[in-house]
Parts: sequence; structure tokens; C-alpha cells
Amino acid sequence: MLENLQLLANISTTIAVVIAVFQLYKQNKQRRIDYLLRLHEFLISNREMEELFYQIDHETFKFNKKIPGSKKEIILDRLLGFFETICRLEKEGLFTKSDFSFFEYELLRIVKNTEIRKYFDYLEKETSGDKITVPLFNELKNLQKKYI
Repeated sequence: MLENLQLLANISTTIAVVIAVFQLYKQNKQRRIDYLLRLHEFLISNREMEELFYQIDHETFKFNKKIPGSKKEIILDRLLGFFETICRLEKEGLFTKSDFSFFEYELLRIVKNTEIRKYFDYLEKETSGDKITVPLFNELKNLQKKYI
């Protein structure tokens, strides 16, 4: 009889642990989805970044001598910085491939754009004497090498 009670207690404990693990899994998944949605909302809620992305996407953005030091450079740096963060999160394993794919289209349009490559070349020249250990937008440049 005592053995049956002990067995029943063990089974009950095991079931409770399985339910708790399942609930944690669901909560974690929901938090990841919420985080991805907040990131996406940040991107599309910033009108200037969204407009600049569409210029890059439609290949109407042109990098020229007027960009450095302008408001457009600030917006471009903010947009590239956003996607650099996405790439770093994926590299560090904090984003799954599925999470990363949420931004894949935008990332590919940016890294494949020839004008963005010109901007990266400009930044590299400008910062070459600064002895920066990790170059600006390094992860985006690595992604660019992968796809170009």
C-alpha cells in the first residue's frame, strides 16, 4: 500500500514537472514572438527609416558626397545599425534561424544594394586610421560577402 502511494506521488510529480516545462516553453515562445513584433514595429514606425529602406529596396537611394554629415546619413546609420543588431543577435545564437528569417527580405535588399556597398567603402576609408577593433557594420558586411 505504501509503495502504491509512493508510486502515485512520483507519477503526480512527474506530470507536474512536464506541465511546468511545457508552460515555460509556451511562455518563452510567446516572449520571442512579442520581441520580434516589437522590433518590426520599431522599424516600420520610424517613417524616415521606412522611407529610406524603400529607396534602397527600389534602388533609388544614391550614395554621393552630400550624404556624409547630412540628416540622411544619420537615418542610414540608424537603419543599418538596426540590421547590424539583428545580425549580431543571430550570430550570438540569441536569434534562431526562424527569428532571423523574419527580417531576411529587408536584410538581403540592403546588403545586395550597390549604393550601400559604396557607403561601406566610404566608412572603411574614413575610419581606417581609427584602429577600431570591430569595423562599423561588420556583421552586415559579412552577410554581404555571403550573398554577393
